[in-house]
Amino acid sequence: MAYIRNILLLLITINIVIAQDTRPSVAVLDFDAKGIPEPTMVNFIIYDIMGRTVATLINEQKNEGYHSIVWNTRNQIDVPVAAGIYFYQIQTNNFVKTKKMVILK
Repeated sequence: MAYIRNILLLLITINIVIAQDTRPSVAVLDFDAKGIPEPTMVNFIIYDIMGRTVATLINEQKNEGYHSIVWNTRNQIDVPVAAGIYFYQIQTNNFVKTKKMVILK
């Protein structure tokens, strides 16, 4: 069963919509966790170009299905992040996916 779980977790999809014309700027990060058979620990972390953690948006149990996260584009000490390249990573027990995003100001 663990082998099937690994295959199913590959169906996680992530979509980002960044609303630049709002004050303050926000990024809406949507992910669809298909095929998770039971509640699973999920981490959703933003990293800067140097690999430093900027913000941890999720660190909790999630069920299968569609989830949406609103990030206010601030770091862990509530300071707005600079324009530039960032990486977001979703982690579960058996799955890690990292993608790049660009924040424009």
